[in-house]
Amino acid sequence: MKLFRKFKVSIFTAFSFTLVFFILGLFNGLHNLGLGTLAILITAFLFSLIGCFFYGIPVSLLSDYISVKFMKSRLILSSIIHTGFGLVPLAFKNMEFGIPVLLCSIIFLIIDEILRSL
Repeated sequence: MKLFRKFKVSIFTAFSFTLVFFILGLFNGLHNLGLGTLAILITAFLFSLIGCFFYGIPVSLLSDYISVKFMKSRLILSSIIHTGFGLVPLAFKNMEFGIPVLLCSIIFLIIDEILRSL
């Protein structure tokens, strides 16, 4: 059941990231709402979905495994683990890739906590 929730979180995270990516692009004047924009959004969705499946789910399962032992501070520890792994690309000075990964990890954490509480 936990793994199914993680798959749902991954899909919701990919949609949310793509929406944030689109909105930020509108504010920065990067999109003209044409077919090129649709291709960019589909690409962003697919890359974020692949990242969530192959990076986000294992990190989140590891986070659950570690943080369940510390129930009083589970949310704080889980947040540290998610954002810590989200910061890995930034440690290699890869800003173009690191900022989206960090954003996805934070979105993943928020959606996972919301679905966990339902």
